[in-house]
Amino acid sequence: MKPKLVFWLSFIAVTLLSWIDNQYYTEGLAHYHTPFQRQIAHIIILAMFIPVGYWGWRTNPIHWFRKAWLILYSTVTVIIGIIGLYEWKKGGLSLEFLDSVSVVRQFFCSPAPYFILYVLQRAATRTQSHS
Repeated sequence: MKPKLVFWLSFIAVTLLSWIDNQYYTEGLAHYHTPFQRQIAHIIILAMFIPVGYWGWRTNPIHWFRKAWLILYSTVTVIIGIIGLYEWKKGGLSLEFLDSVSVVRQFFCSPAPYFILYVLQRAATRTQSHS
């Protein structure tokens, strides 16, 4: 498959994952699920962003983009997973802190990071072509 096609199919998949997370587990139909079911779904969907985004960036000539995607998403997923596990087992984290974690999760469960890397890639490509 052509690299541009893979890139854009991955972007569509990222957008679809974002829509599913938002529609079924954050807004829209979220009230049909228990809080625990929503939290598990959020972490699973966040983890699904890792291979989908990596697939889109794997053929990019600037190799650090795929490494950045992999490291960033893996780290965020693990940290949010640990925070969720801690809150589930021990509890006691402040609502403000948990709201901040939710905002971070919502950002990473959106197409924004993929698009930001795309803009950086375009800028880097243009800079290299003008050199």
